[in-house]
Amino acid sequence: MLGKYAVLQYDIAAQLADHQHAQSETEKLISLAETSQDNLFVAKTVFPFILFADTIKIDRQKITIVHNDFFWKSQTASTEIKNIMNIEADMGPLFGSITITSKHFLNNTQTIKYLRRRDVTTVQRLLQGFMIAQRAKINTDSIDRGQLLTLLNGLGQENRR
Repeated sequence: MLGKYAVLQYDIAAQLADHQHAQSETEKLISLAETSQDNLFVAKTVFPFILFADTIKIDRQKITIVHNDFFWKSQTASTEIKNIMNIEADMGPLFGSITITSKHFLNNTQTIKYLRRRDVTTVQRLLQGFMIAQRAKINTDSIDRGQLLTLLNGLGQENRR
């Protein structure tokens, strides 16, 4: 009789541990979903040069690029920031373009042209900062948004010395 009680107690403890683990995983997923809804930076192409504005959005987890081809027709490419391999910025006197190379983009790169110069600079610095932080295994989820932008911008800034 005592053996059945011990087995029942063990079974209840195992079910409780499974429930707590599932609850913990659910809380992690909810937290991840909440932080991914917070766009850290959004940039759009300039109108007369691109009739239907393309958009680049950066959040804590991923980058999303939307190429609008026509009314209600668009192509969206997203990748996790950890999958980005390279960021290249081309600057002209008024506008610039950004080319992002990722392990998961079809044809390996995505380019957005006719962005404002300051937007190109910001995108490059933020993504470069994210890449450095992720490769150093730094979790940026709990850092305040304003502080995170400042830190990533400084980390991704080129050295001019």
